[in-house]
Amino acid sequence: MSTAAGGLVIDWTQMTTYNTIMALATGAALLSLAALGRTVARKEPFHAEGWALNLGVLGFILTLTGAHMTLTWPFAKYFPFDNIIFGEPSLAFGVILLAAAFYAWKRAAALRDPATVGRELAAAAQPSVFL
Repeated sequence: MSTAAGGLVIDWTQMTTYNTIMALATGAALLSLAALGRTVARKEPFHAEGWALNLGVLGFILTLTGAHMTLTWPFAKYFPFDNIIFGEPSLAFGVILLAAAFYAWKRAAALRDPATVGRELAAAAQPSVFL
């Protein structure tokens, strides 16, 4: 880390930066959860396999990048607290998304009826500490 004219100069060639894909995956996951909620609230047809694929891919990205950031601290030289601020929530959200994807995939047959899918999902989410 060096300073030029009193400011911080960061050597970007020596620093891993993948906050962008983490932010993009998080935003996409939040929008997906909102769309899922809208689908359930409107009692529209619920295709669990599609939702499982969507949440699974986003959960994999967040779990992988969040775990790497949490365990290796790539921002330690310039921004040490960013490893905690970005890494740990991404890891936790990614694991939750993977669990939701697994649930939707395994229970796809039980989640076919638009009239009962809301009750099924609410019952499954009851014991979660994170939700």
